[in-house]
Amino acid sequence: MSNQLVVRRTTRETVALLGSSEAFTKRIIIWTLLPALTIAGLYDSNRFGTSRIGWILVALVAHALTTAVMVILRVTLLQSIQVSKPAITLLIFLIGSVTRSLILGQLAYDYSLADDPELLYRGIAGGLLGTISLSTFSIFAAITKQNAETELKLKQDRAALVTALGNPRKNILPNKLTKSEA
Repeated sequence: MSNQLVVRRTTRETVALLGSSEAFTKRIIIWTLLPALTIAGLYDSNRFGTSRIGWILVALVAHALTTAVMVILRVTLLQSIQVSKPAITLLIFLIGSVTRSLILGQLAYDYSLADDPELLYRGIAGGLLGTISLSTFSIFAAITKQNAETELKLKQDRAALVTALGNPRKNILPNKLTKSEA
């Protein structure tokens, strides 16, 4: 048997991380940008046989507009509605993902990158994929932040213990000393 302590997170605790402050950080915007550009630049450009650079530019515009929509929703919904933060965060992710997909489809159609904007397909598929991606990245970012905070606290505690062990007499309160120890 190992002496390591294993702390398991419950499903409820994991879902609660979705409502953390990490859900709408620059880190999430940047982490989701790479898959968004990859899907548009490789998958959509191959499907329609059109410019990869055009698809990447359209994806950048869609990502930027979606980020603005989600920030506005976050400010209005998270502060005004008294429901669980994870539920509101999921709703914002769903609205943002559908918005991104529809913007992407419409811009691709407007700039002749696609013959059909495929709004229904993009709304459903993009909404699901985007919500799952944003949720996964947000939970991962929250866990990463928690681990960093725990690691910092452990390092501080260790430093305090090392200091206390280095000079134990100095760190004992004077009223705790007996005459034989003094």
